[in-house]
Amino acid sequence: MIYRLLFCLIIGLSSFTILWLIGIGHFFNKRSLPPDLADAALVFGSGVAWKAMSRWATAARLFQQGRVRHLIVSGGVKVPGTKLTEAEWFRSHLLEQGVPTERILIENQATNTAENAALALPIIRQHNFKRSKLVSAILK
Repeated sequence: MIYRLLFCLIIGLSSFTILWLIGIGHFFNKRSLPPDLADAALVFGSGVAWKAMSRWATAARLFQQGRVRHLIVSGGVKVPGTKLTEAEWFRSHLLEQGVPTERILIENQATNTAENAALALPIIRQHNFKRSKLVSAILK
C-alpha cells in the first residue's frame, strides 16, 4: 500500500516536472526567435551549384511567403559556363521565380563570405533596413 502511494507520488511529481520544463522551454524558445518579417534577406553566393540553387530557391520562398521584403544577392565570382557573377545569376533565377526586379538588390564584387557581409552592409544601410536574414542553407 505504501509502495503504491510512493509510486504514484513519484510518477505525479515526475509528470509535473516534465510538463513544467516543456512549458519553460516553449516560453524561452518563442522569446528568443527573431521577428518573422525582415526587411531583407542576404543571399550568399556559392561556387557549388547545388548550394547556389538551394540558396536562391530558399530566398524566393522567403519572399513568396512574405517573410522578407527585399533580397540582397551577393557574389562576384563568375559562374562557370556563363558571363554572369553569382549575384547576377541568382537574380536571373529569382526573377524566374516571380520576385519583382525592384525587390532584388545586387552586390556583385564579393569573393568570399566575409566580403559578402562587408560589401552588403552599405546596401543595408543605404535602404535603412533594420532586420535582415542570412541565406546560406536550405529552408524546409
